[in-house]
Amino acid sequence: MMQVSLPPAGLGATMLNDAQSVDGTALGHGPQLLTADEAHGREGLLVGMAPGAHLQFMDRVTTPGQPPHAASQPADAVQGLPAVNGQASDAVTIQGPGASRSRGTGAQGIITGGLQQLAQHEAASAAANLGLDSNFTAAISAAQEEAHFLTQEAAGLARPGRRRVVQNNVVQTAASKVCAQCNQELQAAHFRLDRTQRDGLRSKCKACAPVKAPQGRKRHAPEPSAQAGHKVCRNCNEEKLTSAFPHKRNSIDKLDYHCKACHIAATAERVSRRGLVEVPAVENKVCSKCEKELPADSFHKDRNKSDGLRGRCRACEALSQTVRRVTRAPVDEPTVTSKVCRRCGEEKAATDFCRKKQRTDGLDSYCKDCNCKATAARTARKAPTVAPTVEHKVCVRCHQDKPAGEFPARPSATDGLYSYCRICRTESANSSRLRVRSRQALQADQGSEVEEAPMDMRDG
Repeated sequence: MMQVSLPPAGLGATMLNDAQSVDGTALGHGPQLLTADEAHGREGLLVGMAPGAHLQFMDRVTTPGQPPHAASQPADAVQGLPAVNGQASDAVTIQGPGASRSRGTGAQGIITGGLQQLAQHEAASAAANLGLDSNFTAAISAAQEEAHFLTQEAAGLARPGRRRVVQNNVVQTAASKVCAQCNQELQAAHFRLDRTQRDGLRSKCKACAPVKAPQGRKRHAPEPSAQAGHKVCRNCNEEKLTSAFPHKRNSIDKLDYHCKACHIAATAERVSRRGLVEVPAVENKVCSKCEKELPADSFHKDRNKSDGLRGRCRACEALSQTVRRVTRAPVDEPTVTSKVCRRCGEEKAATDFCRKKQRTDGLDSYCKDCNCKATAARTARKAPTVAPTVEHKVCVRCHQDKPAGEFPARPSATDGLYSYCRICRTESANSSRLRVRSRQALQADQGSEVEEAPMDMRDG
């Protein structure tokens, strides 16, 4: 129990609850409000507490007529605090004058007199002048933390579900608790104290707390060592080429932690549990790119999605592909000798993939066998359409919504129409012919220069 001097006369009031003197003489029962003048007239004043009430006062006062921090004869030492419900409690809260209340259950106390306003060094100086021990300074610091919490709570800034308890003085309110790991109901003695919990106990018992997960936190585990140009998959633990891993922008090496084969297996398992969505499950959907709510026919179908539709609308996907084709430099020759197919997950030679200049490695994502199987399955799944099934359609090139009559018929398409309107289809065909002719003319010019080079050398 610490000893504290009271404030000057008239500075504040002292709330007494079941007060008693140092020698145990009862001073009254129930709440009593004493002014500083009245409190200064009682030396060695100690306040007890009632069950569920607040501990109210301390065991040292100054002599009337002396300054509040002047040295005086100490009152008789008091060991410990009175018991609450048969259990000793030593949690103490310091609150300055003007504060409305003290928060918490169990034994807490209020030391009036403006100690809340004292800084840490002032509290230490006052403790030295009064001959107090180091617990006084610790109580002052704890009281300042409690007062800060009360201020935040009053302003609505305190975190819900949390209550501040004075450090090293945890108020235990539960006699037993269920361990979060072994799911056994144990006595409170089997749990360590935790001042951040409502019941003052940790969520795991003492036996389960030291036991850690066998695999630990994989996300924070160090990267397994691998050779240059290789990486170890965290799922299958196999060392593979870096080309066997998908790109991941927020990782250190810009590669995913799991290889493509493991991603494919996980996707297949997820789809098998849920099942393929043949018919879109929604009528409208919000595009993840333009954030517009559009009809379901404005999105490409994707049986692997939960709603059967892709995340971006047709117009946004077409625009993204156009920007990608323009900004990405074409790759004329493959840059790798082998590659992992995204569909079958097998690593095959570069000759087993179709050329695709838009890819970074110059090869398609799917091997030739998987492309042939996918095309055959798609053709078998789509019944030939005689008449268009839609009245309007958005052209993927000009991004305009036009009537179905503006699109050429295509029996193999889902809606029976081409993706390009008639005007855009004609312009695309003309631009393709122009590119082919320009390329042929350029190759012819380069060939003539090569043939004329020896003539120039002979003339020289």
